[in-house]
Amino acid sequence: MSGLSGGEYYLTVSDQNQCVKEYSYSINEPYALEIVTDIVNVSCRDKNDGEINLNVTGGTLPYVFSWSNGSEVQSLSSLSPGTYIIELQDVNFCTLIDTFIIDESNINCQQIPELFSPNGDGLNDVWLIGNVDLYPEISVKVFNRWGQMVFESEGYAEPWDGRYNGRELPMDAYYYVIILNEEYEPVTGIVSIVR
Repeated sequence: MSGLSGGEYYLTVSDQNQCVKEYSYSINEPYALEIVTDIVNVSCRDKNDGEINLNVTGGTLPYVFSWSNGSEVQSLSSLSPGTYIIELQDVNFCTLIDTFIIDESNINCQQIPELFSPNGDGLNDVWLIGNVDLYPEISVKVFNRWGQMVFESEGYAEPWDGRYNGRELPMDAYYYVIILNEEYEPVTGIVSIVR
């Protein structure tokens, strides 16, 4: 016999001598496939650090995972914003298809300190903007209170050390304009030098 669904089955066997033997069998049907997810959206606009973590229950092991991005693993990481579809199949060819979305963040990735202290103590001696590696076209300009440009950098390979023409600038608030790339509006603000 084949193709039986889950349940209790009874079999009675008798021979020509009227000997009878009864058997009972339980067939357990596996639970339906289920996916519980933990989705981690990208932390900021230009990072690919989203994750989809799956916990699968039901069906019969082993499972086969087929993602719309070509991956064949249970959980995905280093994801950019977008839609991801999983086709999950167990050993009995029971299939579950589900869709997950990694949301785009509206948070800018650059981390811009509000102050730094270029006093030679080895702590905060330069204005270190975080995540500049995400923006190879970054342009940074810094102006003093009179509008004179005191620092300019394309690519920001060398952080600003609080100097202008080799001379230390005084403690003060300085206005900056940062252009990440052509896609974004310039980022502006104030950075202070403290000593």
